[in-house]
This record gives sequence, structure tokens and C-alpha cells, in this order.
Amino acid sequence: MFNLPEKILGSDWFFGLIIGIFLLLMAQLNFLQPLELMAYDLSVQHINRYPGDKVAVIAIDDRSIAQLGNVPTRTLLAQMIDLVAPYSQLISTTLDFTQSQKTSEQIYFEELTNFYTNSTTLNRLPAQLEQLDRLIDKTNRIRTAYRRDKKVLKKLYNFYNNDFLSEKLLETLTTFEEKLQAAHVDLDSDQRLANSFITANNIVLGMPFIVNEVNEKLAPNLPDYVQKHHLKTIRKPFESNYQIPQPPLGSNAIPPLAILGQHVAGIGHFNLKNYQANPRKIPLIIKYNKNYFPSLPLLLVAKSLNHNNDEIEVQLGKGVRINQWQVNTDSTLHTLPFFYKPSSLIVDSYIDVLQGRIPAIDVRR
Repeated sequence: MFNLPEKILGSDWFFGLIIGIFLLLMAQLNFLQPLELMAYDLSVQHINRYPGDKVAVIAIDDRSIAQLGNVPTRTLLAQMIDLVAPYSQLISTTLDFTQSQKTSEQIYFEELTNFYTNSTTLNRLPAQLEQLDRLIDKTNRIRTAYRRDKKVLKKLYNFYNNDFLSEKLLETLTTFEEKLQAAHVDLDSDQRLANSFITANNIVLGMPFIVNEVNEKLAPNLPDYVQKHHLKTIRKPFESNYQIPQPPLGSNAIPPLAILGQHVAGIGHFNLKNYQANPRKIPLIIKYNKNYFPSLPLLLVAKSLNHNNDEIEVQLGKGVRINQWQVNTDSTLHTLPFFYKPSSLIVDSYIDVLQGRIPAIDVRR
């Protein structure tokens, strides 16, 4: 016959209680996280998913770099967008657009245009020609008794009025200035790319927020063309008696050039250095100056499902909702990403698409 301690020790609920207490202690001491990450790593390595045929990657690979340089000029990027935009629902890039890009040709034409525009001699030429015109007109009214003088004056008058100097010089200079300005515009790679953004009307850019746990009131204000992309639907937990967990706080941001950022369909947080430092944990939301902004991956998913920013709902401490789609996260709105194997994705060489070896219509084949 068992006594009471033996009955307790031999019961299933007691072992369940011990295991529960053990797991609770491990969780409180953060001992479970390494096990969770090990399980996550193993699952990502051994599970292969089909990403679908809606995603295509145009990679700046070694062959492209060998022919185009490390970063293609914005003129070449504009050409690529013009090629693939008619066949793309969305186009996104993580290239740096924070600074103006000027080619050597553009710099040369800027110097030439500035020289022409600011030349004292050329600026005074119209007034001097007008004065010369009045003087020549006066010579035509001079009366003299000497036939030889009359012939010289008449020859001078006819030469001035029937030659290039009076009729064509100013017109030629004006045309030259117009052509200089047109060439300058054609060589302006930032404007060329902005025009492609406008025509495509489906560009989504990544923009790095600098994440730091500081006073959010000290963060600089964002320009209007970035601010308009913040999320408007924010849900707080019903149990609001405790401090509500928040997503990462942005202390600064590096927006794209206004000439480009004003003409995009969306801007989302993307910081490659942060992703490389911790690839297992990606924030879906960034809080900046009391506003909430989507990450680039979240924004691309939403727009690929034909939903805009107004249909992205931030559920503080819980997750994110895109219309009827629920994305569960940890309390700070981080998620564990899935890594597709290279063989699962359609990857084309940038130079092959640009030079037509792979037709743009076949990029999403």
C-alpha cells in the first residue's frame, strides 16, 4: 500500500507540474531561446517552399559589375525600369538614392552651361548689337558730297544688314543655349530616373531608419514625401493597464532624394546592416516620432496582395493584419523570416535583361 508521498510522486500530474515549472524557469532565464533558434535554423535548412511565379530577381551579378561597375548609373537603372515596368505589378530596389548621382558628362555640361550663362561678354552682346544697329542706321542717314564716302557708307550698311552678324548671330546663340539646356536635362540621371518612376507608377523603395532606444522627440522630422507613407490604423490591447510593448524606435532616417521619393508608390524600412547582424529577426514595423512605418518586406507583401497602407493594421504587442491576412509576431512586432533556397527563385542577370538577351516580358516566366 502506497503512502501519500509515494502517491504524489507516482502521479502523472506531479511530473507534469515538475516539467511545467522547469520549462517556466528556462523561459524566464532565457534558456529556451537558443533551443528555439536551433529548431528554427534546422527547419529553414530542411524545408523548401515554392515562392510562386510572381517574384523575379534581377541581380547585379559579377558579369553585370564587370561591364557596368558596382552600381549601375541611374540612367541605366531608368532604362531597366522602362523595360520591365509594363510587365510588373511592383518594382522594388534597395539601392541607395540618398545622394545625387552625376556622371562626368553631366558635370562637363554643367560647367559649359554655367560658363555660357555667366559669361560677361556673351551677356553684353545683345545690348552691344542693338547699339551697333542704331549706329549703322545713323550712317545710312549721313549726307555727304563725296561719292567715295557715299559708297563706303552704303557698303557698310548693306554688309551689316544682309550678313550673318545682324540676322543670325543672336538667333544662333539662343539656339545654342537651348541645346545646352536640353543636353543638360538629358544627362541629368536623377531626373531621368524620376521620369521612369512617374511612368512606371509602381516603384517601392527601401529607406533605412536608424534604430536606437532614445527619446523619440529628438528624432528629426521626416520630409512630407516620406511622412505620407506612415500607417494610420493602430490597435492597442484592451488590457491597457500595463505598458504596451512597442516596435523598434527610430532615432533618425535617411530618406531618398526628393526628386525620386516624391514619385514612388511606397517607402518601407530597410536596413541591410541590421538584417545582416541579425537575419533571424526582422521588424515589420518601425515607430518614428509617434508614427508607425512599415518595413519594406511587409509593404511589398501588402501591395502584392493589392492592399495599400490604409489596409495595414498594426496590432501593438500582437502582430500585423493586412486586410484578412493575420501576421503573428513577437510583442515588439518582429518576425522570423523564411529563407528560400537560391534554386527556388527566378534570378536573371541585370546585364542580360538590359541588353535584351533575356526579353523583359520573360523576366517573370
